[in-house]
Amino acid sequence: MKTKNRLFIFHCLIISLLVLIIYWQVQGFKFVYYDDNSYITEKPWVLKGLTWGGVKWAVTATEAGFWHPLTWLSLMVDSELFRLSTGGYHWTNVILHLISSLLFFLFLRAATGREWPSFLVALLFAVHPLHVESVAWVSQRKDLLSTLFGFGSLLAYIRYARQPGTGRYLTVLILFLFALMAKPMVVTFPLVMLLLDFWPLKRFTERPLKNLIVEKIPFLILSLFASVLVMYTEHKIGALTDLENLSLGMRFANSTVSYAKYVLLTFYPHNLAFFYPYPDSIPLWQVITAALFLLSVTGSVWILRKRYPYLFTGWVWYLITLLPVCGLIQVGPHALADRYSYVTINGLFIMAAWGTAEFSRTPRKTLFFATLWGIVLLALSYGSWLQVGYWQNTCTLMERALKVTKNNWIAHTNLGVFHMAEGRYEDAFFHLNKALALKPAYSLIYFNLGLLFNQRGEPERALPYLEKAFAMGFKREDTLLQMGYAYKKMENWPKAKEAFLNIIKDNPASIPGRSALANLLELMGDTNEAGKQWQEVIKRAPENIFARKRLFYIYLTKRDYEEAIKIAEDGVAKKYGDPELYRLLGLAYRTTGDHAKADYYLKLSESPN
Repeated sequence: MKTKNRLFIFHCLIISLLVLIIYWQVQGFKFVYYDDNSYITEKPWVLKGLTWGGVKWAVTATEAGFWHPLTWLSLMVDSELFRLSTGGYHWTNVILHLISSLLFFLFLRAATGREWPSFLVALLFAVHPLHVESVAWVSQRKDLLSTLFGFGSLLAYIRYARQPGTGRYLTVLILFLFALMAKPMVVTFPLVMLLLDFWPLKRFTERPLKNLIVEKIPFLILSLFASVLVMYTEHKIGALTDLENLSLGMRFANSTVSYAKYVLLTFYPHNLAFFYPYPDSIPLWQVITAALFLLSVTGSVWILRKRYPYLFTGWVWYLITLLPVCGLIQVGPHALADRYSYVTINGLFIMAAWGTAEFSRTPRKTLFFATLWGIVLLALSYGSWLQVGYWQNTCTLMERALKVTKNNWIAHTNLGVFHMAEGRYEDAFFHLNKALALKPAYSLIYFNLGLLFNQRGEPERALPYLEKAFAMGFKREDTLLQMGYAYKKMENWPKAKEAFLNIIKDNPASIPGRSALANLLELMGDTNEAGKQWQEVIKRAPENIFARKRLFYIYLTKRDYEEAIKIAEDGVAKKYGDPELYRLLGLAYRTTGDHAKADYYLKLSESPN
């Protein structure tokens, strides 16, 4: 084996070892109550594992504000393999991050022919604390998949640029499409490819600029389609902030400061949090300072572009890849986010690594920079290891955010929900009240307070919060459901029935709405109508064992043993049976006098497997 290949393998092993050391702890981590619930624990199609119905849903779903079928399919595969064992999901993220780190190393090495600078950039990508969020947060599977396919497309582009061909071009295009199908963060990669044409590929001297641009048109079309689609889906779920709520001036100020702050956090990663609240105002001096910094660096790299082309490519990489998430088009309530750095700050790494190589032309300087970078990498690795630890569970993550940020109403909200789920209602009320004081216009807080009082058995206190959430346009079905529960606990059955009927009117396929209505109708003594609602539930969700049991009892009370047995046996035949269903069948057959079948099913109920 050639020395060069041995060195490459050795470098890959170092990258792998560091990633595994930093992220080894995630195997014992939990899901966090911030997107993990909407992506996994409360997503029926994901919980079912990899099914044909799930595949069809993933291809058309625009939930969570994205069209990202590959992300959904990836989570379904995890569900199929690990069910709700969280360690498996976390390890998938770690493995994807590791593969991306190695792919990035391979891409830079192939593009430049330089081993050491490429290795340094890949190491920085692998161990930087800003990248922890994308890896330790299961819901950011989309970041990892998108980046992996994005880096794959860049590696394929290098091969195509060196030896053009239709097959190689299509390979680049398909990998880029896959990246978009995981998350549209890579929409600017056609421009990154154009940057690579400038350096290190130096295609600007070989082909007219017009030809290089025409070559990127199919990629630009895909990017445009993905951008329009994400704008539509984000607007659909109400995540897109309009100019009325956030002025263009404020957007410009925040995006300018954020551009500078990402640079600061790259070289001095401190006080990192899962959520940075959008400020009420930004001091003018910060905007001016940030703008002057950005203009100075941009002007400098432009002047030096011929002498030090890697500075131009690295800086413009950073500028253009951050553009979709810089905040000019504001999605969500955050000012900036660590996950947005996963692709973007690699441009800064390129500047630093190749700049170091440029000034390491003597053995003494080489030793100095090698020692310096060794210390930096160890410090970054330790910082990442600490940062990973904060993602252990919802409580550790939110408490860390409250410690390092101000006015973090999202952290208070999520801590409130976490404590509510654990039955610590006083702690939940404290944090939700804090969140409400900080963000009185946030409908989710009112809903959660209503949910809290419903769970505490105080429907009179729950209703005002739920009505406020409803008036503010919070999720109609969820709010009506909780309002119905509150009225039901207050024994105001007509109002409860009205709430549940409104859910079904809006969404006839709503299983929670029909189930709640059926339960209420049973309570009101209208078993005929309750039976019809349970039948609808079973028709739409045949695996719903609770609905089968309720319908079974309704038939049983009517002494309609034939129908009772039919509904239970249908569940057993479709392998939806559970011990309780077998027991009910046994009792039904005993009532009819069929003791043989009764004994058979009663025995099965004791050992169904």
